[in-house]
Amino acid sequence: MYALTWRCDGSEGIKWCIRGIRDDGSFYGEVRFQSEQPQRRWATSVSGQLSPAKRERLAELLKVIRVVPPPDEPGSHFGALFERLFPANVGAVRRLFEYRRGDEEVSLPAQAFIDVVRLFERHWQQARTQIELE
Repeated sequence: MYALTWRCDGSEGIKWCIRGIRDDGSFYGEVRFQSEQPQRRWATSVSGQLSPAKRERLAELLKVIRVVPPPDEPGSHFGALFERLFPANVGAVRRLFEYRRGDEEVSLPAQAFIDVVRLFERHWQQARTQIELE
């Protein structure tokens, strides 16, 4: 099982976290708008199911990302990929990859990370649209 986070730097904007990506392609997490202005903040849950083709693509991308050794210590980053060691324990994770903006220009694993993000983009965009309509 994997987990994926975006906008980890605390900057204003859409932050999302896919807390669980299961082998069958189902996933769950949350989307929120981070802001220093409390009246602008919002959050909602998100869940879905990746198609068989997207699950296959995810497996290919994870192989590319796993070519680089995981960071020894967490550093400053914009996005991150984790492996959940025990599906029932959200806190037991191994950090597999940290993404820094612009890394995709020079790094195949960073390009693969961006492609992983794109697999989930439609789902968190739908959650954001729903919030804006309410």
